Amino acid sequence: MVQARAVNIRSGWKSLFTVFTIAASDTDGTAPFLRSASPQAAPDRRPAAEAIVRLAFEIVAMIMKDYFHLICDGFFVECVNCLIAYGNNRHFRDFSFKAIESLGFCAEQLAGGHIPASGYSSPAGSAASPAAVFTDSEAHLRFWFPILTGLSCIISHPHIDVRTKCVLSYAALPVS
Repeated sequence: MVQARAVNIRSGWKSLFTVFTIAASDTDGTAPFLRSASPQAAPDRRPAAEAIVRLAFEIVAMIMKDYFHLICDGFFVECVNCLIAYGNNRHFRDFSFKAIESLGFCAEQLAGGHIPASGYSSPAGSAASPAAVFTDSEAHLRFWFPILTGLSCIISHPHIDVRTKCVLSYAALPVS
């Protein structure tokens, strides 16, 4: 659906990111759609859960790569929250690493002036110039807040390598 009709999704991005966030939270196959009818037939669900997390993250990565311009205007925060959920995934560290990298990409886009801040206008009344990459206006801060709080949550990840990558990513944020 995303590949075929991304331009027509419009308000559906929020629902898609909600589904992807739920998929990121499914770390051990306990999602309702993976539960078997009888407790005796409960197989190891971890491979199925990993497949779901992998597929959902691949779609999120594809959206970030190919359709970021469609989501950055109205659904940037939902995208960031989805990436934070992947970063907090405690069972599949590979997705945590990729999510931290994607959060860094979001921060670069925001610092570069590529995310339109609704309600923000430059003093001249035109679009914000790339030279003024960070302001203390509320419209601009509302995009930084989810990134910073999300990275601060991921820093408490139980795996030291994920925490280290997150701290390094946090230190490398392109804030002028």
